[in-house]
Amino acid sequence: MTAASLDGTDFADVFQDVETIDFTGADITSGTVAFALGDVQDITGQTGASAGLTINIDNTDITFGELSFTGATLDSKDGTTQEYSWAGGERVTVIDTI
Repeated sequence: MTAASLDGTDFADVFQDVETIDFTGADITSGTVAFALGDVQDITGQTGASAGLTINIDNTDITFGELSFTGATLDSKDGTTQEYSWAGGERVTVIDTI
């Protein structure tokens, strides 16, 4: 995937009513893929605390730094997991599965 030409809206156009996106084995070749609140709501088909999205990465081809979440707060971070949330309760969990 080339991040310069992709953002969360592109994924929202493809994925609907999805709780998990598995990016293990995928690669971002340039830049950062940015997900906005509306993208997460569109992908999950939910709003508020019901909108939870998990993104699996391998932290080799796609790293934590290659994904961003516009307007979200980084709530927790350890070596394998980062959790983000928005004021309305929507959340994203990024997991390094390797």
